[in-house]
Amino acid sequence: MDSSPKRTRRFHSVAFKRQVVDACRQPGASIAAVALAHGINANLARRWLRESGSVSASRYPAVETIDFVPIR
Repeated sequence: MDSSPKRTRRFHSVAFKRQVVDACRQPGASIAAVALAHGINANLARRWLRESGSVSASRYPAVETIDFVPIR
């Protein structure tokens, strides 16, 4: 018998998402602090910002690739 707790997916209303996104848009707001205050993970808040179009792609630049030269 498996006694591990079941994980349930949480669903957030559009109004709640909008509230978090609006709070993150405030000047000087920390996404991590806003997320913590609303009881969600900062990565989720960042995703909602990205999905709302609030964050441009330039804010999260692509990872720079580096050519490695083997050491001989």
